[in-house]
Amino acid sequence: KGGGNLEIRTNGEDMNEVVGLERRVVDSFAGLRKVLAVGSRNRRIRETRLNEHSSRSHSVLQVHVKRRKVQRDGSAVVVESKLSLVDLAGSERWGAAEQPGKGRGGDHFGEMTNINQSLTTLGRVITQLSEGQTHGLCYRESKLTRVLQDSLGGNCITIVIATLAPTPQAAEESLYTVKFADRARRVKQNVFLNERKEVGAG
Repeated sequence: KGGGNLEIRTNGEDMNEVVGLERRVVDSFAGLRKVLAVGSRNRRIRETRLNEHSSRSHSVLQVHVKRRKVQRDGSAVVVESKLSLVDLAGSERWGAAEQPGKGRGGDHFGEMTNINQSLTTLGRVITQLSEGQTHGLCYRESKLTRVLQDSLGGNCITIVIATLAPTPQAAEESLYTVKFADRARRVKQNVFLNERKEVGAG
């Protein structure tokens, strides 16, 4: 879902979800790629001084996988998992994010402010988790961290891929990115298999 204000609520399973978000059922990798392509078209991309095709919005693809294996006694073992693929818009200073040949525009300034605020909150949550905090985490201070709450501090495995710009102009942003990735690396997670048994499944 792209554009507009996202409304987030907690469902009956105590999980955060975006109101009005469309779920699509796929049964192949090709079907998954089509859904990903639709999401990519909703992304906001524009030129900045550092990047000709800069992502100006966060993108989250969540894949819910359910595997059901019938046992010899007629029961079934069901394993459920969720894969969240997150592409974060980069945090940038105004001078770097400004579009070449244009001054400080209201839309662009507001866009950059929102991106930086959400990334700041994400960084605070990662810091709290890396320090072993389990209560009072600031998930609700950003819609991004609310959506990703169970992917950060829940029953999950998190992998961070940090991309850096090899230019002196981006040195400050690259340093922030490396520090963020290092904090994320220190987060301790207790992972267990999310499975249940269905009796008399047939």
